[in-house]
Amino acid sequence: MENAKNQIPISEISQVEDHLRITNEEFGCLLDRILSNGYRLEDWYPTMENAEELTANMRENYQFIVWILESNDEMELNEEQVKVEQFLQEKLKNFITFVKNPEDSELFVPENE
Repeated sequence: MENAKNQIPISEISQVEDHLRITNEEFGCLLDRILSNGYRLEDWYPTMENAEELTANMRENYQFIVWILESNDEMELNEEQVKVEQFLQEKLKNFITFVKNPEDSELFVPENE
């Protein structure tokens, strides 16, 4: 039962906490999984209103926000989109707390995936 807390599905992690505890390695695996989904951000970018709605529930939407920010680094953004990008980056930075010890993490990412 030592690793039981690391096996809790993301959707069941307490919504009360205001940040996600994760290791750099786990974030790297999460990023690889998100970016290998076969879809790139192309013809759409969230408005500031969309971004505010997404960040109102970071725990539920952080993976989607990572996808928005990372899936197409070649996309040219207009002035408003740059502001949205900065807003999302700041919210994500404040939401994620990187920890050194996997035992302190909320996520469990098997090495085989």
